[in-house]
Amino acid sequence: MNKNDKQKIILIGGMLATGKTTLAKSLYEKLKFPYFYKDILKEKLGEAIGFSNREENLKLSKGAFLMLYSISEQLVANHSSFIL
Repeated sequence: MNKNDKQKIILIGGMLATGKTTLAKSLYEKLKFPYFYKDILKEKLGEAIGFSNREENLKLSKGAFLMLYSISEQLVANHSSFIL
């Protein structure tokens, strides 16, 4: 992004299975902004760490959200546009 471009942050929220990721992918195709979403991070954490009950699954969700926050902070600090 050059210095004359304005940073753009697109936040997508909604209920389960309402098409948030599909919308993010569609916006990526048009805008070429990187996109990040909780489910892919949680999936990768689950593959690496595993879980055996609801409590551990909720911890994975919390970890995925913390990762999203950290990624977002870095992108904002670098004035990068992104979709979350």
